[in-house]
Amino acid sequence: MGTLPGGAAGRSPGTIELTSFHEDYLDAAAGLFAEAFAAEPWNEVWPAASARRRLADLVFSPGFLGAAARRGDKLVGFALGRVEAYRDEEHYCLQEMCVSPEYRGQGIGTMLVRHLEERLKERGCRQVYLLTLRDSGPESFYLRCGFSPARRVGVMVKRLE
Repeated sequence: MGTLPGGAAGRSPGTIELTSFHEDYLDAAAGLFAEAFAAEPWNEVWPAASARRRLADLVFSPGFLGAAARRGDKLVGFALGRVEAYRDEEHYCLQEMCVSPEYRGQGIGTMLVRHLEERLKERGCRQVYLLTLRDSGPESFYLRCGFSPARRVGVMVKRLE
């Protein structure tokens, strides 16, 4: 995992800074993404180029809004998604979120969620939704953050061969 361009010189190395996610963070974020999703419970292999493309697709999409957690010049977590029109409201789809395995369990994920919620409320956004693994640590995390399973909506998948 690399350092970020334009890092925060002079900050305490123990301080976590929350900022807007900037496209300059993509390379560091791709490394963090691949590292985080290689671990339990996902056990997914993400080549660096694929991880960068996935995140760039989000960053450069209409309605993008993201948050970054930094410790000094090091990216230690991020949350990325898009604001979408829904009837007469705006909803936010949280599409990717991760914290470095080295920094998990320190409240950084919760800080990222709260930071995003405040920014979304300022915009007048009314709802946040996401997909996550059932019966997993990530699901428990989102439940602790105040999310609940959707009552009427399910996810349908069809693999194209």
